[in-house]
Amino acid sequence: MADLFGDYADELAGRGAWDEVFEAPDTPRGHYCGLLDSLRLLTRDEIAKRTARLDRSFQNAGITFDHDGTEHAWPLDLIPRLLSPAEWDVIERGVIQRVKALEAFLSDIHGAREALADRVVPEDMIIGDPPFRDMARGVAPAGGVRVHVAGIDLVRDEQGEFRVLEDNVRVPSGVSLVVHDDRLYMRTTAGDKAVDVVYRRVDDEWLDPRWFRPESRVGCPGILDVARAGRVTIANAVGNGVADDKLVYSYVPDLIRYYLGEKPVLDNVRTFRLADPDHRAYVLDRLDTLVIKPVDGSGGKGIVIGTQATDAHLDLLRRQIVANPRGWVAQPVVALSTAPTLADGAISPRHIDLRPFAINDGQQIRVLPGGLTRVALRRGGLIVNSSQGGGSKDTWVLTHEPQVVGQFSQWSQRKRPTTDTQGDGHGLLSRIAESLFWMGRYLERAEHTARLLDVHLQRVIDDPWVDEGQATLALLEAMGLPAAESHDEHQIAERLGYDRDNPSSDAGALAAARDNARGARDAVSSEFWECLNTTWLELPARINAVPRHGPHGFFRFVRQRTAMLTGLMDATLTRDDSRRFVELGWNLERVDMTARLLTSCLTDPAPASSWVSLLRACGAHEAFLRTYRRGADGPTVAEFLLLDRLFPRSAYSAMRTVERLLAEIERDDRTPARSHGGARRIAGRARTVLEFQVVDEAMGDVPELLTNLNQMCSQISDELTKCYFVARA
Repeated sequence: MADLFGDYADELAGRGAWDEVFEAPDTPRGHYCGLLDSLRLLTRDEIAKRTARLDRSFQNAGITFDHDGTEHAWPLDLIPRLLSPAEWDVIERGVIQRVKALEAFLSDIHGAREALADRVVPEDMIIGDPPFRDMARGVAPAGGVRVHVAGIDLVRDEQGEFRVLEDNVRVPSGVSLVVHDDRLYMRTTAGDKAVDVVYRRVDDEWLDPRWFRPESRVGCPGILDVARAGRVTIANAVGNGVADDKLVYSYVPDLIRYYLGEKPVLDNVRTFRLADPDHRAYVLDRLDTLVIKPVDGSGGKGIVIGTQATDAHLDLLRRQIVANPRGWVAQPVVALSTAPTLADGAISPRHIDLRPFAINDGQQIRVLPGGLTRVALRRGGLIVNSSQGGGSKDTWVLTHEPQVVGQFSQWSQRKRPTTDTQGDGHGLLSRIAESLFWMGRYLERAEHTARLLDVHLQRVIDDPWVDEGQATLALLEAMGLPAAESHDEHQIAERLGYDRDNPSSDAGALAAARDNARGARDAVSSEFWECLNTTWLELPARINAVPRHGPHGFFRFVRQRTAMLTGLMDATLTRDDSRRFVELGWNLERVDMTARLLTSCLTDPAPASSWVSLLRACGAHEAFLRTYRRGADGPTVAEFLLLDRLFPRSAYSAMRTVERLLAEIERDDRTPARSHGGARRIAGRARTVLEFQVVDEAMGDVPELLTNLNQMCSQISDELTKCYFVARA
């Protein structure tokens, strides 16, 4: 134990913080004894291995968060935070009380405004607050609930008392939504479905471009009108942001007394309102000893800890406060409680907070056991937000006795779904269908491009009769890319193989497939997602190995992984609209790519070798030999890749599959009226042309056929977008 904790006690000394685990050096608090006994059984190496396994499992599963457009693995510490029954009782009662008061306050300011009339809260402070939404006045939410989900940030002060640091009742994306006939509907592949509740993940200003920011592309025009008519519940309600304001936070204890007639269970951290001249003068004299916060800040942004700020930063802050005192509050520096955390290979004290979550259904407010414990990973740091480099811990709530959380008999009573959208595989959300469609296209593109590049590079190296420049031009034309000034094989491999910003490259197509899979995470299996995510994570190492081992290993990796993903999709995805849209994507891409490659071969100066290369690029060489039992020439290769009924990669087989899938999607009257005919009619026409096509020795009709195939693939994609993926007015 001493070895594991090393200099823990020495590092903690002098901070003045309450430690969650130890009352004194080597004297643990009672409810932590069992956890420490378990830790004693582990060595440093074993803890390091478990931590690495935890990090790897999170990374492989794609458990991440976005910050400034960059994806980061979610940092979770191996050692959990424990809460005793007595501690949880205080937290639970205090959070419920606070949410009740905030509900009453939000209902009041969007209604009678009695608290403003009675001067509990200054009226000008609320009405002039940017998050205040006067247009939300008169909206009567179902059950009177505006705060459906609340996150209340708690800290523990130096005496071990829980205090509220911040309230989060605004947004604690998205479905394709559309308003018509004064109702809210979501777009599905089986038509529009009425929506009764929206759990939103965007701020007010982006929610309804008709009432807020007209440039919003993530909102739904008219949703606020539907809410005002009582035909949809928005969770959390519009206008809740005023209760997130850090200046309003300072009045919440008064609101508890006013609305509930109770003493607050959880006190605030002492807060100075800088719009008050006396408070402002006090704070300006002590800037270097206080924490200064913007009232509308979130995620730790804009917070200045005076003890850690430079003189220049404090001078700038002083001018900002004088210019806009209403925009700032100040608090004393609270030495947040500490907990043992794995950092730099050792267990060290790190400051933490706690965000328990409360759920309000209109009948009862329930606090979910546990919550989010956030950790300031930097030594001595007090900022716990993940966007500022913070981490997290599991939060375990202990009970006096074991509790039964469910009964297995409940499962035996479950019945097979009978609703239209579940029972027959129809009713997929439009945005999910679009993500799955493009995921399928990008996976097929990655595999086809890897095969093509592998064969192309091998051919220009091995065949002395091949004009590298001409072959490269044909390759770029086949991929629909402009010709490069240089046709060096390494630059072509970089452009079409390793460039993540190019969706036509292997790396770019795999990255795009992963992005689309993230948008449809619930529609694919965990096995498929982990395989795709680990493939994406391994790309940098595979690309970096190319200078040492050559490009063929990279292309083999892409081919093997895309084949594995195709197999997992086939084995683990239910045969419903989810699967149909994936298959639509990869079969349509297959027809398009095959037509492009055949076009490139028609202009190749070395046709004899190019036909064999084409067969290999399509994974068709062995199947061709088994079918024709002779050497490859233009007419037979074109006939095989275009018209063969049995080879799954032929244009005919793929287009026939596209036609069948569209028929399955459109097979009943619940699909959108505009979808009947469009894409399916084009696919049927393409399949019919192929079915009755004859490839003669001169291949005179082939160039026009290939051009038409590419055009029809684009038309089918456009029809799918118009009918299934883009919300109709």
